[in-house]
Amino acid sequence: MRRYLRRILLFFSPLFAVLVLYFVLDPFKVLYDYKMYYTSGKPDYVVLNRGYVSTETFVHQHPRERYDSFIFGNSRSLFWQVRDWKPHLHAGASCFHFDGSDESLYSLHRKVRFLDEHHVHIAHALLVVDYSLLAKEQARQGHLIVTPPRLVKYRNLPAFHGEFLLAYLDPHFLLAYYDFTLTGQFRDYMRDHNILNAEPMHYTPQTNEISYPQFETAIEEGRYYDEEKLRTFSRSQRNPGISPGCLGAAHIRLLREIRNIFASHGTTVRIVISPMYNQRALHPTDVATLRRVFGDAAVADYSGVNDITEDYRNYYELSHYRPHVAARIMREIYSTGSGRRPLEDV
Repeated sequence: MRRYLRRILLFFSPLFAVLVLYFVLDPFKVLYDYKMYYTSGKPDYVVLNRGYVSTETFVHQHPRERYDSFIFGNSRSLFWQVRDWKPHLHAGASCFHFDGSDESLYSLHRKVRFLDEHHVHIAHALLVVDYSLLAKEQARQGHLIVTPPRLVKYRNLPAFHGEFLLAYLDPHFLLAYYDFTLTGQFRDYMRDHNILNAEPMHYTPQTNEISYPQFETAIEEGRYYDEEKLRTFSRSQRNPGISPGCLGAAHIRLLREIRNIFASHGTTVRIVISPMYNQRALHPTDVATLRRVFGDAAVADYSGVNDITEDYRNYYELSHYRPHVAARIMREIYSTGSGRRPLEDV
């Protein structure tokens, strides 16, 4: 019997060691408290849950920064830079990127409600949306997109950590993570399935802002749009047309709750429908719904075929447009004075 137990322990000892290392190393930075989740000028290597990082960073820094202006959206909102936004806001505005990777309408709603429940004044809100964000009105699974526990009053805590443990135990992740941890060498296969990331980023902790200045430098020097990237743009399925309608009763309920919170704060709101390289326009019914809920002047639709989406040089790749595009849109949507009136509660 003793020999049998010893064999069982020996058989499972590698798994025990791997589990112990998970709690020691905390590769996804979700087990312990961190004042800083990124090191500016370096890659993050292990891709983190951006929504969680944004939420925890806000909690750590708001007592000092007293944020009152927020950019919400998915990864496309990253390139809406605070330095371009602040000239359109009141003097002394304190800005924060409250974004999430592959953000959903559900999580965006939770972020707005979280601010309201914690009595954070929302003077300005910029919502950068598209079909993929608006269509998702329910909580989602996956370690990079699961809703941060703070936003749901910790009701999803077991499921949240379960997602990260499952992601950690994925053989692809274990191989890449421990290969890199032990050798310090980043290999091409580690990029697959969004496992590890070796692209250095510039990070501004005060605003939770990520940028990639090396991309802009490469573009200025004529090195960025090489043959491989040009092939990617030329081979992409440009599909001018209209996306399916996505805003049903549940979506509209979330949108109205967001609107009512903004109304209670007297928030200046802008909602921008992103210019996607695929040139798919948001369905007119969905655009009309957004304008009915938030007001015509607050919603700017840049989806579909236009001078931005016609030019590949406005994009880093097929999914993300460059900061100068966001800066231009900000100049246009704020110069008209549209949306400056506080929303009324409904």
